[in-house]
Amino acid sequence: MKKSGKLNADGMPKLLTGDVFHARIQGHVAEQARLQSEHERRQVQREAHLVLMTAWKEADEARKQ
Repeated sequence: MKKSGKLNADGMPKLLTGDVFHARIQGHVAEQARLQSEHERRQVQREAHLVLMTAWKEADEARKQ
């Protein structure tokens, strides 16, 4: 089951100052931070791969000549 990303998606009333809801908020914030850092890590890997592929393509073209 995929989560919708909404903290109050089931339509039931919540005590917004309650410990359970506060824990859900903390978990949600931690998950968003993890996803953001994962995205940034993949972006760095993608850029490094692009640099390597560009160098390889230049070397391959030089070899073909």
